Amino acid sequence: MFTGIGEWYTVAELVISARLMIFVRHIGIPILTAAIALLMPALSQAAEHAKAGPDTKGSVLSATDVYAGPGPYPILGRVKRGDTVEIDSCDSGRNWCLIGSGKLRGWISGNAFEISTKKRK
Repeated sequence: MFTGIGEWYTVAELVISARLMIFVRHIGIPILTAAIALLMPALSQAAEHAKAGPDTKGSVLSATDVYAGPGPYPILGRVKRGDTVEIDSCDSGRNWCLIGSGKLRGWISGNAFEISTKKRK
């Protein structure tokens, strides 16, 4: 039936491969599904931040400084928790967003606000 040791390795590889496929099918898919379910809120928030534009409003989550640029720039002012801000744009990593609040215009952390769901009239 088998003529050499090389064929035994091939059979062993097939058995291991089949067992691995069964493991992935029965264990891997539920783990992948759970990981996706856990990541959905973060992905949803990221999508909201990515949609930030001139007509996008946000609600400040906690008092935060407003900076002249994205990062360690001079502080221009401060927004309070609950303030509504207009979000003009965010950097590609959504770490910093350009906002306006009254006469104050500058940059805040992308984690300092949440996108408002109400449309601007």
